[in-house]
Amino acid sequence: MNYNEIKSDYIKNLMYNSSWQDHTRIDDLIKLHKYILVPPRNWSGGMAFTHLKTMYRAEYLDLLSEHSPAALEKVLSEERAIIDKRIKMQSESDAIYEQQKTSWLLAGGKL
Repeated sequence: MNYNEIKSDYIKNLMYNSSWQDHTRIDDLIKLHKYILVPPRNWSGGMAFTHLKTMYRAEYLDLLSEHSPAALEKVLSEERAIIDKRIKMQSESDAIYEQQKTSWLLAGGKL
């Protein structure tokens, strides 16, 4: 890998403050940055991108912010929608559980 070709200022700053022992992290961030610029086109690339996004969540968000604040906003908005949907589904599940429990007790069942 040619470290002189790093285009991201964020990664450059990390590299300047890192030792050689951390080079695999920098390598991963370079790959992550490339996936941000050119999204993967196949399954294995998608899996690698997902793995890197998960493994380096904070760095991913920082790279997105550097590359495109609009893309960062979109990712955060999608994540918020997923969280809201999970909360809603959990609330609905809890309500169904309570209805079943009440029905059980009214039918003579015990806790």
